[in-house]
Amino acid sequence: MQTLRKPSLAEKKNLLEKRQRLQTRIIKFEKKLSALNIMDNVESEDLIRVGVYKDEEDEEFSDDEEEVQNAPEKAILLLPSNLIPNCRNRLGLEGLSQQEAELRVGQMNDALQQLKVALGGKSLIMRKKVGILYLTQVSYN
Repeated sequence: MQTLRKPSLAEKKNLLEKRQRLQTRIIKFEKKLSALNIMDNVESEDLIRVGVYKDEEDEEFSDDEEEVQNAPEKAILLLPSNLIPNCRNRLGLEGLSQQEAELRVGQMNDALQQLKVALGGKSLIMRKKVGILYLTQVSYN
């Protein structure tokens, strides 16, 4: 069982600021969508609901259960991937859905590349440390 630590005041403030910025971006996104009149044709049953999102970081920083449940990072955005296939077809979003999938694959590849570079850097540092330790042990023997 993981023990939860109390976040510092600075950590709480930082999280609150990040949530406010994210909420602002979501509102701007929804305003742009409303101009396209797409949201008018989407019902709540058209949205795909994935299992309950749970993040360990939320557990660490959650004092107020209601605040975490209404957090902007839990919002379901009106993206083609969040719509059931019938709704996507009805709205003519098949092409947009394919573009979103390609962008997500690109994001994953970028993240994997960054991870590869970071691990390579750590590996280099470890090899240098191990080499130095080996050389110091050999010189003492």
